[in-house]
Amino acid sequence: MKTNEEKFYGQHLVHMEHVKDKAMIIAKFAAEFSGAKSSRIVSRIKTADSMEKKIIADGLPVNHHSALIEEGDAIGVRIITDTISDVYKISEKLDSITDFGERTQCRILDVKDYIINPKESGYRSLHIIMGITSDDKDFPEMKVEFQIRTSIMDCWASLEHLAKYKQVIDLTPEVEDMLDTYQHAAEREIQSLSA
Repeated sequence: MKTNEEKFYGQHLVHMEHVKDKAMIIAKFAAEFSGAKSSRIVSRIKTADSMEKKIIADGLPVNHHSALIEEGDAIGVRIITDTISDVYKISEKLDSITDFGERTQCRILDVKDYIINPKESGYRSLHIIMGITSDDKDFPEMKVEFQIRTSIMDCWASLEHLAKYKQVIDLTPEVEDMLDTYQHAAEREIQSLSA
C-alpha cells in the first residue's frame, strides 16, 4: 500500500530522497568547515498533506510540478547552531559550494534573512533555497530549503508551529508565555550582535 507521499510525489519521491541525502551531506560539510562551534542537522520531505495545503494557499494547481518547481521547500534541511555568528558562517560556506562530488552541482536560488528581518509573527531564521542536481529526468534540478537558526530560534519556531500552524497543542496562556519568552531571548541574541 502506497503512502500519501508516494501517491502525491509519485516516481519523483525516490529522486527527492536522493537529493535530500545530498543536501544532508552538503549541510554537514558546510557546518563542519565553516568554523561553527557546533550544529545539529535534520532533514525531511514535506508531507503530502502539508504540501497540498501550501500549494492551495499559494493559489497553485495541486500537483507534484507545483511542489517541485513553484514551491521551494518540498525538501528541507534545518541546521541548528549555538550562535547567530555561526548561522552566517554556515551560510557563507553554503554560498561557496557549487560542485559537490561527481554529478552534483548546486547553486543558490534565493536567500531570505528572517533573522535581520523577522516575520510579523516573530519567526526568525535564515532561509537559503539551493538548486541541487537530480537524476530525475523531469526535474534535473530540485530545490532544497536550508533553514539555519540558533537553538533559541528553533525552540520558538517549533512551539509556534505546533500551536498555531498544526494546532496540535492548545494555545494556553502558558504556551503563549513560552512563545513570548523565546521571542525575547531571540531578540536579545540579535541585540548582542550589535553590542
